[in-house]
Amino acid sequence: MEFSILSLLTMTFFSSILIVIIYFVLRDNRIIERIGMAALTLSIGATILRLFIPFELTTSRSMPIGKILPALIHFLEIPVIRSGGFSISLLDALYVIWITGIIIQLVKTIFIYARFTKTITNSRSVIDEEVKEALYKISKYYNKPSSIQIIQTDLVSTPMVFGFFRPRIILPEIKLTTDEWYCILKHEVSHYICGDLWVRFLVEFLCSIYWWNPFVYLFRNQISKAQEIHIDLFVTKSMNEAEQIKYLECLIKIAKIPVSKKLNKWILSFNGDSGNLLSQRFNIILNRPLSSNETRRKKFSALLLPVLVLLALSFSIVFEPYSIKPQDAADTVELTNQNTYLIQNPESGYDVYLNGQFYGHINEIKDSFSGLEIYKNITEVSQIEKNR
Repeated sequence: MEFSILSLLTMTFFSSILIVIIYFVLRDNRIIERIGMAALTLSIGATILRLFIPFELTTSRSMPIGKILPALIHFLEIPVIRSGGFSISLLDALYVIWITGIIIQLVKTIFIYARFTKTITNSRSVIDEEVKEALYKISKYYNKPSSIQIIQTDLVSTPMVFGFFRPRIILPEIKLTTDEWYCILKHEVSHYICGDLWVRFLVEFLCSIYWWNPFVYLFRNQISKAQEIHIDLFVTKSMNEAEQIKYLECLIKIAKIPVSKKLNKWILSFNGDSGNLLSQRFNIILNRPLSSNETRRKKFSALLLPVLVLLALSFSIVFEPYSIKPQDAADTVELTNQNTYLIQNPESGYDVYLNGQFYGHINEIKDSFSGLEIYKNITEVSQIEKNR
């Protein structure tokens, strides 16, 4: 594998297409219902994989691009600093800026995470009996002993799960019934069980690497949306209609809590919840379709096949600038019906005439010679010229 500006541009082009596809899929509930969350999840995984491999494979083939790219690469290779036999191109300077930005973004993310972890560590563990009872029911439901610490603090205004190896569910300081806490805690525990925290970690890392790419930030938002929809379906799949209504009422109650400035300061980088998703989440939960195995297979392939084709194509080719040098262009001619024709050679093949003069001989008609007029002899050409 080899990294270059061309492999980076190729990866960025195809990954951006994949991100836009995921964006439009998540905008429409009908499309989500048709393709299913499994195909959407795998498509997101394929896009993450592509973003982590900005390299040209040894099996990749060059795809010549004759417009824009040649001028762009030529511009990037212009030296901006010269000193003796040493020079720094604009591309070299951009690499330095890129790496500097990565370091800044990573340090910033680690600092925010560490500071929030320290603050949460100093917060009190929950002593609310309703919360403890709800967590006990969830442990029995998943048949796993609960090792998750529950913390209540005024730093947050919406529940969230936090921590990779020592998970903690952080709750706002509000009073709810045991059933309401059960719905909320089951949602957050499911995030942890499904590995959503690790996905968010990978995406935050990608945002630090590609800090200059707006499509990556769009991708982060879409992943948060997809995770919330997936967890809603995961949690409510075994609920009856009355339980689903109660679950949705909990979402509404949490959404009505005013968002504090402390929440913005500490959580925005790690919390994907968003109030404007409620309507979409409600519709998806209440209109969940019942599908047969055959229907599931069709839904699964409807999105995944195009995504896999794009993914394979992105690894198979790499964009290459293509242009003709001025000195070569001066010696180059374009063969058209206006200036070129073919005459059948009695022995074999065809004689090529350019602007009325013999230009060369070919054995078969292909490539640039296809579509040209063919005559039996020079006399036929002269006769046609007279009649024009």
